[in-house]
Amino acid sequence: MDPIAQISAETFVDLQRQTLPRGLVWDASSITEILRGLSGEWSVISAAVRAIIAESDPYTVSDRISHWLSIVGTPDECTALPDTLEKQRTLLQAQLTARGGNTIERLRQLVATLLGIDVSRVVYSKDPAFRCGMARAGQALTGQGACATFRLTIYDWDLGLPFRVGLNRTGERLHSDYRYPGLMCLINKAKAAHTFCAVGYSNEGVP
Repeated sequence: MDPIAQISAETFVDLQRQTLPRGLVWDASSITEILRGLSGEWSVISAAVRAIIAESDPYTVSDRISHWLSIVGTPDECTALPDTLEKQRTLLQAQLTARGGNTIERLRQLVATLLGIDVSRVVYSKDPAFRCGMARAGQALTGQGACATFRLTIYDWDLGLPFRVGLNRTGERLHSDYRYPGLMCLINKAKAAHTFCAVGYSNEGVP
C-alpha cells in the first residue's frame, strides 16, 4: 500500500515536531495547536495525492473509469458496458494487456475473456477444402471458401433445456437461446478480414 495512505494528522504533528528547534518554548501547547492545524491541511493534500495515484492506475481507478475505457474504445458495438466497477476494471485490464496480434490464440483468449471461462474450453478447428484426388469419401464437401473458414467450439456450455412435449406449452421456444450476445461481433472485429468464423456450442467436455 502507498505509504501516504498510512499518514494521519497526528502522525504529521509528530513529523513536524521533529523539525522544530529544541527548547521549552517549542513544547508549548500553542505550538502543538498550530502544528495540528497545519497537519489537517497536510492530511487533505495526502488524501488528494493518494486519489490521483489511484485514478492513474487501471487496477485501482474508480471515478475516472469511463475515461480509461474510452481510451481503449470500450464500450463499442460489440461489447456492452459491465454493470459493476470490478467487471469494468477487468475489461479495461484485458484491453490494455491483450497480446498476440492477429492470431488464433489471441482470438481464443478474447473469446474466453468475454465469456469468463478458461481458454482451454475454446477449441479451434478447421475443415480442409474438398479436392478431388486428395479428399476421401465421407469428407465434408466444402468449396474454395473452406480455405479461409475456421471454427471455434465452446465446450462445457449450458445449452438449456429443449422443448419437450408434455412439459412445455404452446408458444414457448423450441430451444432456449444459449448463444452469448455480442460474441460474433467481437470475433468479426478481431479476426483477419479475409477469414470466416463459425461458432459452435457444446455441453460436452473438451475432447
